[in-house]
This record gives sequence, structure tokens and C-alpha cells, in this order.
Amino acid sequence: MQPEEVLREECLPEYTSRRDAVWRRLIELRTSLVILRRLLDFPLDLVVGEGSVFWGAVKESLLEACVLRMWHLTGDSGSEQLASIRRFKNFVVGDAIRDEYRPELQEQLRETRFSGLVDRTLAKVNDLRNEVIAHFDAGLSEADLRQMQFSSLAEVERAWEELEALFQLLCFGFEHATLPAPYLGKVGGQPIETDIDKLLMSIASNAEVLRMPDEHPEAWRALRDGIAPGDLEQINEWRGRLRRPRA
Repeated sequence: MQPEEVLREECLPEYTSRRDAVWRRLIELRTSLVILRRLLDFPLDLVVGEGSVFWGAVKESLLEACVLRMWHLTGDSGSEQLASIRRFKNFVVGDAIRDEYRPELQEQLRETRFSGLVDRTLAKVNDLRNEVIAHFDAGLSEADLRQMQFSSLAEVERAWEELEALFQLLCFGFEHATLPAPYLGKVGGQPIETDIDKLLMSIASNAEVLRMPDEHPEAWRALRDGIAPGDLEQINEWRGRLRRPRA
């Protein structure tokens, strides 16, 4: 079923504008999430060193971008805000859908209602945007800031999944990819390496701790006994990606 089949003809131009505005924000949000996930899964402290100012700033900026994009989608109440997925949903249900299809859509929307967990995440997003990122409230206590913090990136990713499910429902079966083409994993059925993956591989290939077992075996033997098992497993995982033997 296509939008043209279930929506009023006179509403199609506005529907398309609203859909595409939401779609762009979703692409931006998911792209930031994917890059941030890659960085968090990469053993930066091991290969670059603890307390890297640059990488700390990059990760913080990406997280702030996720908060702002999610706020644009769910919290921005400006009357002309086309990128609000809530306003998009309300427009489709209230104005655009043909009467005979409205009950079915409303039932589907009830099934895709945000979970309590995601509602709490979106409340944090709203607080972070309004009181920390856009307008910093100097009166916030440490306890206030802790309450706004996400438990992990997985919390934000879960919210993203429910936002995408709602968006795809409002596209009426005409699925929209929510990542740039180079980040879809395959082109023409063939796997491709993304730019962030190439960057991390370059960092890994120059990391002293990953080269040390081959280039300075005596120093490695002295260092190895003091490395935590989890860190050693990460070292060997990345040595494997670099086609080096386990150390």
C-alpha cells in the first residue's frame, strides 16, 4: 500500500514535506549513533591512551548531536517545526488519512506507542536540551545531572528503534533507509568498509600496544602479565583484524 492510496490527494504535498523533514532528522540521528557506537566499542584507552582530550570531545559532541536530533523529533513544539515526528503523526491521523483507513491506522499506532522506558529517555532528552546543552542552568546539582544521564548508549538506541518504527508505519509500507548509503553495510550485495571503520583500523595499525608483541617481544612479555583479561581479549581481537597472531 502506497501513501497515495490511503491519504487525501490535497494533503500529499504537505505529507511529503513533513515526512522528508522527519526522515532527514532520523538519518542524522542514526548516523551519529552508529559512529558513537563504533567509538565506544573501540578500545581507545588501550590504543591511544587514557584521558584523550580529542576523542573525549568527539564522543561528547556526538552524544549532544543525538540529544538535539532526538529533541527536534520529539520535543520541539514550534508551530512551524516540520521535523517533529509527533506533529507528523498528528497531521497524518487528523488531516491526511482517508476516513476509511483511519481506524486501522489508529489501531496500529496504539501497538507502536512508546514504551515507558523510551518515555523516560525522551524526558531526559528534553531536560538535557533545555537545561544543559541549549541553556545551561548553573543551579543544577550533581544529583540533578546524574538523573539526566543515560544509563548507557543502548538506552538511546532503544529510543531510536521505537522512533524509527513509528516513522516507518507512517510511510505506509514504503520503507525509507535511515542511514547514508555508505553506512548501509553493502553496495550491490557486496560488503563495504565505512569511513569510520577505515579511521579506526588506521589508528589500530599504528597503535604501539598492538604492534609490541611482534616488534618488541621482551617488552611485551613484561607488560602482558599486568594487563586485565578483558583488555587482553580486546588487544587480541584487534590484532586479529590486523591479521596478526594472538599475543
